[in-house]
Amino acid sequence: MIRNAREIEENSLLECDLCIAGAGAAGITLARELSGGRLRVIMLESGGLDFDAEIQELYQATLTDKLYNDPEYSRLRFFGGSTNHWAGNCSPLDPIDFERRPWLPHSGWPFGRETLDPYYVKAQQYCQLDVFNYDAEYWRKFSAHPLLPLDPEKVVTGVAQHSPPTRFGEVYTNDIGDSQNVTVYLNADLTGVNLHQDGGHVETVQVAATGGRRFQIRARFFVLALGGIENARMLLNCDEVQKNGIGNQYDLAGRYFMDHAIVSAATFFLANPQQDIGFYGKRPSDHPGKENRYAPYGFLKLSDAAISAHQLNNVRAPLLPISRFRISEGVESLHQISSALSSGRMPENLGRHIVNVVRDWDMVIEGVARKSFNTRLFDSANDMNFLYSDVMIEMRPEPSNRITLSAERDRLGLRKAVVSIRLAEDDKENLWRAMQLIASEFARAELGRMRIEGDREGRTFGELLSFGDHHIGTTRAHQNQRHGVVDGDLKVHGVDNLYVAGSSVFPTGGHVPPTLTLVALAVRMAEHLNRKLEGA
Repeated sequence: MIRNAREIEENSLLECDLCIAGAGAAGITLARELSGGRLRVIMLESGGLDFDAEIQELYQATLTDKLYNDPEYSRLRFFGGSTNHWAGNCSPLDPIDFERRPWLPHSGWPFGRETLDPYYVKAQQYCQLDVFNYDAEYWRKFSAHPLLPLDPEKVVTGVAQHSPPTRFGEVYTNDIGDSQNVTVYLNADLTGVNLHQDGGHVETVQVAATGGRRFQIRARFFVLALGGIENARMLLNCDEVQKNGIGNQYDLAGRYFMDHAIVSAATFFLANPQQDIGFYGKRPSDHPGKENRYAPYGFLKLSDAAISAHQLNNVRAPLLPISRFRISEGVESLHQISSALSSGRMPENLGRHIVNVVRDWDMVIEGVARKSFNTRLFDSANDMNFLYSDVMIEMRPEPSNRITLSAERDRLGLRKAVVSIRLAEDDKENLWRAMQLIASEFARAELGRMRIEGDREGRTFGELLSFGDHHIGTTRAHQNQRHGVVDGDLKVHGVDNLYVAGSSVFPTGGHVPPTLTLVALAVRMAEHLNRKLEGA
């Protein structure tokens, strides 16, 4: 059932078997997996069923890098969480993502991909996807478009599937609302986790209803499913018994914050204007019975063998059609010259920019005509014999990228988050090395040539850099508490009844959006907790 926490009397004590804080993809999956059983489950949601600007303000944080997106705008704080504006892009992590890679410090999950595969199958259903199959050859059978002729030992075609996208709040509200053993409290903010004085057991949690009423919940087990930033923020705020925060005995809570950096890294010039790249673009499904959905689509990635041989991070390179005008180096150089002069300085590499403008004079004139006169001059400007790639890269887990707390408190009394994240120089170098491998294979297959864009005078990793808003890694999993906040079952080290769900537990992030994987982990956690609670 779904209730409003504002109806709970002040200082009440609610009791249950399991308390889940957070009703995003992870929390809703966990609750729905346990729905219909004998366990009494309470789930807390900070917001209601719709957006509320006042509640959304609780995500306010301090950013040390102003290029990074403020969580107040990149997350959503109502039932369904950030799936309420999720784009629906889904792929599982690659097998190599789970492995300890000697060249990548702090890599390695407590288990391999094969452990998660059975739970990925069910996660597919939660995300309203097709069969759990991400083999490009399988999907090619249902497509009129071929795969590019690439050497599978070097560069392969990866596959992504489109969720509708699933708005977990909308899709699963009735299921949870009709449940007899799961109670959702809306407008209920978790404000504290009360440990036993020995620090090894959670006795109760503190909750504040919107409007001010406060109450507590006693449970046998507790799960934090608040999101990649908020999970760490909550653990760090709860420092009454463990002075550095819960699970932070070794100063790990909040560290290793990752996202997926997205870099405009390459332009492809096709040798054959009729080259069929239809498999690599968004298109209606040609799979029988799925005609009203988008088909799984391809992207380029390195093989696991190539990643190991060249000691690289993982990358994902989509192929996106673009016009000649949009990829013109002359237009780009004119932009940089104009930008520099308008700020009272001479541009770097002025000679090269002048050469680009002269060599690409027709597109430069086209640009001036479009901007100044809203006129198009050259038909060739619309030639589409080109592709570009906004490459999604796996950030390395760096302990200096982290969530800490400021002295400023929100209206609930919790210290606000400080978000510190920076793309490492090694990650930038990794990107260019990966692009060189893809460029070599593109040429070997006689598909054309590839222009690696490089760092455009500070703009590539400055104003042109974006992120996927995938908050990963702040409560990382590791069997050894000196290297992780949670263990392989996602239980907080040293606390026997506190678990963490969501992408904050990922030790590494791979190159794919995290939703499918975090849902699979939530299905696995439900199985584990059900076994523990039923067997106790």
